[in-house]
Amino acid sequence: MSHDDDDERYDASQQEFDDVSELLLPESSSVDSQLRLHDAEANTLLYVTESSEGISVNVRDDSAFTDG
Repeated sequence: MSHDDDDERYDASQQEFDDVSELLLPESSSVDSQLRLHDAEANTLLYVTESSEGISVNVRDDSAFTDG
């Protein structure tokens, strides 16, 4: 069974971040690149890491630790 490449198969959204930084890593690191994306409104950080093993995304959500 073949699938057509149509938009209905994906629930995609676009997010703009307040700050996007590429982190400088040591040459001995096994990581090719790492980006830090910050959303001030949600007080959330995303770390996107690319290595020979693939891409990983780590989330740090500070809103869970604040009163409000």
